[in-house]
Amino acid sequence: MKVKNKRKFFDMFDIPLIQIPGATTPVLIINGEISIFALLYARYLQQLGYASGTISKKLESVGRLWDFYLSTPTHIHNKNFLKSFCEARINGTTQLNGSDPTKLNWVAPQYDTAIRDFRHVSDYMEFAAANFDTVSLNPLEKAYQGSVEYARQHERKKKTSLLYCNTVKNKFVYKRQDERRDRFGQASRKNITYKHFPPQKVADFIKVQNTTRDKMIVLLLFFGGIRISEVLHIFIFDITKDKDNTAKITLVNPLEGKQQWNDNNGVRKKGTRRNYLSEKYGLLPRNLLSPNDGLYVGWKGMSEDDSSRRTSYVKWIIPEFGEMFLKLYKQYIKETASYRQNHPYCFIAQNGKTKGQPLRMTSLINHLLNKFEKIDLNFLDSSVHPHTMRHYYGYYAANVLKLPSETVKEMMHHESISSTEIYFQLAQETIREELERGYKKIAISQELKSCIH
Repeated sequence: MKVKNKRKFFDMFDIPLIQIPGATTPVLIINGEISIFALLYARYLQQLGYASGTISKKLESVGRLWDFYLSTPTHIHNKNFLKSFCEARINGTTQLNGSDPTKLNWVAPQYDTAIRDFRHVSDYMEFAAANFDTVSLNPLEKAYQGSVEYARQHERKKKTSLLYCNTVKNKFVYKRQDERRDRFGQASRKNITYKHFPPQKVADFIKVQNTTRDKMIVLLLFFGGIRISEVLHIFIFDITKDKDNTAKITLVNPLEGKQQWNDNNGVRKKGTRRNYLSEKYGLLPRNLLSPNDGLYVGWKGMSEDDSSRRTSYVKWIIPEFGEMFLKLYKQYIKETASYRQNHPYCFIAQNGKTKGQPLRMTSLINHLLNKFEKIDLNFLDSSVHPHTMRHYYGYYAANVLKLPSETVKEMMHHESISSTEIYFQLAQETIREELERGYKKIAISQELKSCIH
């Protein structure tokens, strides 16, 4: 691939060929030729003031996209191209049986590294889409650009980002949550409907749970305030006894959370949860499985209590339920010991063909919906949904315990205070109680005045 008139080529994009003292322009070599797309992009970044080292890192990410394009069959060079690239960067290209159809031998990187690649590729794609439509280039690069542009437009039609994709409808790995913004560009949540599980039904719902496992899960959701997905990522040894005789439950990032274990030879090893599952059990973390796999469970980011270990801890909103949970846990371990299969997950299926396997999300949700009906709750009501059990936790903290929003933010592991503030929209019953309390104070005050006079 050779460009004879470089100045004319750059002028087409209004990118002047000026000399930047002490700067070099990184280039991307594809099949022995300089990539014109990447060269234009590098020059554009230089005009914006990026250092050569930073530009090189961005081009390395683009180069990985090229490597993947050249190593994959042509039938995925359409709407599946970016999806497949994203999955390859997250999981690596080597399968659990040791084979690698792409021959790239990519090892699953650190999570932050994969995210960096996604951002670099996304930035490059935006630049390419804006500038490369009219240029006649090498057929290989035109074919490549056609594939990525097709995939890019396919994603835009679905109103999702290239890299943070809808896990349910599109079966991608990540999802972007769009926020409403006001006229100043600030994120706004004022239009979010706030619903929590009906407080008067909480006791009834706990009573209709028939098994030790189900009672534990319901206590976690109502009084531990965690998400259903977080429940299903808990390992059996993540639950221990705390110093106040409550259950100490550690919530660990399923990919990058720090882990220690003994291998088959008794040698102590250190690594991540991903390493542990792979080496000890030959498994992937549940959030890296295909969404078509019944064992798939997503993972939403959270504010971590220990960022170095990528862990957080359940904060019991009522300590007595933490004590109750610990007693149930000890009983549960004995009940399930005989049929627990070869995996570390705490909550498992207790009947049917999947008995002993990790509990599936669909099974848990169906169970909860059935129990809603048992206590005459209509799951079509917006306040009757498994996630509203976590909302109850926030409601109780804000409206009953009247804790500061900053405290509730830490308890619920919210990354942004705006996620917490929705629980401080005072419930009607709380407002009524405050008005009655205020009226009594006024009445007492009037009585005291009459006594004085």
